[in-house]
Amino acid sequence: MLAALAMIDGLDREIAQIDRELKALSADHRYIPLLQSVPGIAWVLGYTIAAEIGDIHRVASPKKLTGYTGLCPRVDRSGSSHRRGQLSHAGRSTRAGR
Repeated sequence: MLAALAMIDGLDREIAQIDRELKALSADHRYIPLLQSVPGIAWVLGYTIAAEIGDIHRVASPKKLTGYTGLCPRVDRSGSSHRRGQLSHAGRSTRAGR
């Protein structure tokens, strides 16, 4: 039991160190402060999103970016009726081999 607690303490210290290093790296990133201005996005998620997007200039438009991420809602159109549905999830696959 004591060995398990010591292991948890050691992992907590490693996580804290990595946390400090990532915060230091993200301080100079130009997208992260902008991403953090969105409600619900703190530095970890902002860092993750920025890392996934990479260079924003490679994306042609905001519409293309939402399509790439799979965060655009489905739109069903019939005549003059428009209904927005769930997110399309049509972005990149996170599974290997896809």
